[in-house]
Amino acid sequence: MRSSAVVSALALILVLTSCSASIPAPKPVPAESTPAASPPASVDWENYSASYQQIIDEEAAQKDCDALQGMFDVADAADDAQRDRAGDGNADLMAYIDEAMRTAGCY
Repeated sequence: MRSSAVVSALALILVLTSCSASIPAPKPVPAESTPAASPPASVDWENYSASYQQIIDEEAAQKDCDALQGMFDVADAADDAQRDRAGDGNADLMAYIDEAMRTAGCY
């Protein structure tokens, strides 16, 4: 149930931020709490909600594979809208989530 609520909230965040202007990048998460050991460095976090990276990292730390998969699916579904808004799709974000899922042991 929690995963469904998280995915719904994140979908709303992704949709809302795709309609907004530039959002400041989140503060980096300390390495100790970042489950993805080698996330793609090319994610432009300014294109997403300020807390999106932290949320992904927290779900990975909790090994919540359903929530991570839901975030991946939402990013995939919103790829065209993101490309129209920001000039880039969500491929880098999806790679980051994929690495978080691998690190969390989802597959």
